[in-house]
Amino acid sequence: MVLARRAAAHLSELCGKLKLIFQPAEEGTRGAAAIVSAGAVDDADWFIGSHVEAPARLGEIRVCAERFIATTKFDVNFTEIASHAGSRPEAGRSPLIAAATASLLLTAIPHASQGDTRVSVGLLNAGEGRSITPAHAHLEFEVRGSTHEANAFMASRAIEAVRGSAAAQGVRSDIRRAG
Repeated sequence: MVLARRAAAHLSELCGKLKLIFQPAEEGTRGAAAIVSAGAVDDADWFIGSHVEAPARLGEIRVCAERFIATTKFDVNFTEIASHAGSRPEAGRSPLIAAATASLLLTAIPHASQGDTRVSVGLLNAGEGRSITPAHAHLEFEVRGSTHEANAFMASRAIEAVRGSAAAQGVRSDIRRAG
């Protein structure tokens, strides 16, 4: 908003076309693609992006050319046969345990040497009741890297962790890139 106010106050000093775009779905990595697909930046000679996290005080505009991290988001569905814990626990295999194991392994992936990296497990849904081995579990997570190479490294290691967790528990996993 500070930039918009300053531009409006100095409009007579500016030349060319000024567009202020507030990106939807920024954190989900889908907003920029929608803006570009809609043609909003087709006639731009220069494009300057901003993030609300930039460390600026009220009324201040700051430029931060670092700390932006590539991201890959994943949705995973684990499935198997449900069973009752009291009467036949051996009849089922637990997608919940596979998803929980994957969550722990994901956060333990060693960082890449190609730059700053992160893994964030944000959602785990599973279970129908206390005494039932669930038939389904859903896990959502993302990996990030300060370079394309670091992000790709983390993504490949994450897929290995998910597949290994599923194999260890004897359940199926369907891994999809989200967004």
